[in-house]
Amino acid sequence: MSPEDDVITDFGRKQATALGESLKDVVKFTRAYASTYQRAYETANGVISCQSSPPELKKDPRIREREMGDLVGLPAKQIGMLVLGKLKEGEKFDEMEVPGGETVAEYTGRIHGFFKELFDELRQSETPETVLIVSHGLMMRRFLVGLEGTFEDLCSVSNFSPKCRSVIENTACTTFTVEYPENQQKPVVTFLKVHDTEHLQELNRQAEANGEEGPKQAKFAINEEEKKKLVQMILSIPGAKEQASGCIQV
Repeated sequence: MSPEDDVITDFGRKQATALGESLKDVVKFTRAYASTYQRAYETANGVISCQSSPPELKKDPRIREREMGDLVGLPAKQIGMLVLGKLKEGEKFDEMEVPGGETVAEYTGRIHGFFKELFDELRQSETPETVLIVSHGLMMRRFLVGLEGTFEDLCSVSNFSPKCRSVIENTACTTFTVEYPENQQKPVVTFLKVHDTEHLQELNRQAEANGEEGPKQAKFAINEEEKKKLVQMILSIPGAKEQASGCIQV
């Protein structure tokens, strides 16, 4: 299944609405961006539709997930074993190339381009703005972790959180401010929440109580026993825990 064919579920729509309802009295979005994947666009639309005056929702291909080339459609166990092999060879997770897919340079380059353009536009704005960005777990993790390295030229971070490296659940919400101190070329990012899911608690309780289908399980997901074995093998590799933390969402 290609990423474009993986559509949003009914439960996903409920998650988007839950996030939108939790934010409608807290923030007023002036801009909204979504990945070009339809499920991301529908998620973003579900969030801003809760606003009294929703902004125009723009699709941007620079914030879509990494193009996975030959790995698309492979079972999660097979992908996990391929990653494990690379880690054993000494490769770092964030530097792994994907056969037939988007290179690390291409992937990080487009992410950098999106945020560089956005931060520059916000600097020029005459009034404070609030921006919604709806993307994907690995892409957002790549950006957040990159604030300490790959993307450190974009901004300074006043309070980087180790939680930025963790797995991102569907519609988890990370919020941060972007300030532009005088006489400083780079803006300063301050995290307010990282991967917050408080808005999902009641929804999950209701789904469990009513026996409803919860978050969709990946079509090619591995079972719990296989997952434990894979994690144990990864943790046995010196330094692999830090590399793989939050990356391999199996």
